[in-house]
Amino acid sequence: MPVSRDRPLKQNIRVWYNYLQTAIKHKYKINIKYYRPWHLSQVKRMKFDEWWRTHQHLFAHKEFVTVKIDNSLSTADAIKEVKKQLKGKIDKQSSFQITSDRFRYVQVDDYLKCWIRRNEKKQTYHKIGLDMLNEYQRKEKIYAKSTKLIRRKFTNKTLEKFTSDNNREILLQVVRRKVINAQKIIENTATGQFTGKY
Repeated sequence: MPVSRDRPLKQNIRVWYNYLQTAIKHKYKINIKYYRPWHLSQVKRMKFDEWWRTHQHLFAHKEFVTVKIDNSLSTADAIKEVKKQLKGKIDKQSSFQITSDRFRYVQVDDYLKCWIRRNEKKQTYHKIGLDMLNEYQRKEKIYAKSTKLIRRKFTNKTLEKFTSDNNREILLQVVRRKVINAQKIIENTATGQFTGKY
């Protein structure tokens, strides 16, 4: 069962970062004003975990702040105390939100993997599909042992089902669709919409 990722957890932002890095690398027109707080020169050259350490505050979530006030204080003193306790705990807003109502971390990550194999490594759709199916089949034992990893599938069918000529065309269509989706998400990401409509 996949883990629900309805909050922009670190791994969700990692996928966004990977799309933005890809857009920069392939010279898409980037919305520099929108991404200024991300420090695009760092995005271009840094690995995500290194960048995340100094930029995670950009993705702050709404949380409730608890304030405790002594009921013997006067109203004026209580207001002063509230202000003192709230200092540094409020005004934490993020303008960086995933724009998809149903963000599907695993699928969106797979789209980019397929796009990179197609556009950077010049692989055929068929080879991409077989390689991705093989990769997930190898990871199946790791998923079975782990309580933290998200179980991933490339398609609902197994590798063996795609070895016949009849199913080869289906695999080509599946991979092609993923590459097309990634292309649109890269374009959206460059403008400041992640994932946007695709």
